[in-house]
Amino acid sequence: MLHAPLPNIVKIIGAPISAQVSCHVCGRPALVDLLAYAEVTRVTSDCKPWPKGGRLAVCQECGLVQVPATAGWRMEIAQIYRDYTIYYQGDGAEQAVFDSATGQSFPRSTQISRCLRKVWPGPTSGKMLDVGCGNGSFLRRFHEQFPNWQLAGSEWDDKYRAQVERLPKVEKHYVGRLSDIPGGFQLISLIHVLEHIENPAGFLAEAQSHLADEGLLFIEVPHFVDNPFELLIADHATHFTLESLCRLVESAGFELLMLHNEWVPKEISLLARKKNRPSPLRASPHPYEDLAAAQHAVEWLANIHKQAMALSTQTPCLGLFGTSIAGTWLGGGLANEIAFFVDEDVNRTGKTHLGKPILSPASVPQDSDVFVGLAPKISSVIARRLTRPGVRYHPVVAIA
Repeated sequence: MLHAPLPNIVKIIGAPISAQVSCHVCGRPALVDLLAYAEVTRVTSDCKPWPKGGRLAVCQECGLVQVPATAGWRMEIAQIYRDYTIYYQGDGAEQAVFDSATGQSFPRSTQISRCLRKVWPGPTSGKMLDVGCGNGSFLRRFHEQFPNWQLAGSEWDDKYRAQVERLPKVEKHYVGRLSDIPGGFQLISLIHVLEHIENPAGFLAEAQSHLADEGLLFIEVPHFVDNPFELLIADHATHFTLESLCRLVESAGFELLMLHNEWVPKEISLLARKKNRPSPLRASPHPYEDLAAAQHAVEWLANIHKQAMALSTQTPCLGLFGTSIAGTWLGGGLANEIAFFVDEDVNRTGKTHLGKPILSPASVPQDSDVFVGLAPKISSVIARRLTRPGVRYHPVVAIA
């Protein structure tokens, strides 16, 4: 049953989608388009500018924020994946996780595997499958924490097969569908995979069937509530909240063991155990709240672009902080207004991004302004830490 305030919100910010397009999870034809999203330029998950014209919707029944799985969207993602280049800004080196207060950094997979070790010591040995393993970053870091485990990875192509199979304890790199891989794993990991899947419920059910009894599933996905820029990624099918991810995983036949949004900034980490049977999908108690949150995020993004554009008219030398999703999106829309990017990742400094040099904070020229267009929780912290005489860092300004 729909909650009373929802129809009023729909009239203001969206329009019902044709009944031919159903929700990714609950399967009901109850999607509402956020009309303002179509006017926002986008970015790919491998950090390349992508044109506007996308769609963003919320299910009125279960509250899931998603991209309608239309033929047009499928054509877009096919094009994106044809030219996909993982971590190209750092020549294949995995994206670093930074402490915004200190600037200390380490690979994201190192952070995840260390946290996983703390909450789940695990048996001394077992079989682990990393689905969507890319060039093997998580397999490498998982081995450091669980050195006696037998490892395997899977991808949709064999681009990195030789590289992955050279890693310690990796026995096999599978190519193709999850359904074609033998089962019996004690752990399956999905690191930034589930958000790409058009049918996440069915995909999780398939993963569940590949686990041994009492086997564990680990999921890492972006969290759009903490990071509105995540909504701009054209090839992401689903945008999760803590609650929507939890409901989905439980409905696929798992018992929740751990759920965090603090292991990695702006991301959700989940650990669950296989159960004997799936559970009915729990309805969202307030589906309109996710609708309102998504709309507010879209409005915030439009406002952030205006802030950066306004700053460009007030300074002779403007830089953008970061070369990942947020920096790429802003840089694509401000190509003629910016002079450089700033990044603390040593794998990226000294290179170029979108035709502009990537500078370290120490290399930023005097009398420059740098816009820190990042998630609200960390933008002001970084700006305070890096501002120095002659170089001004500007955080985003919150909107009501």
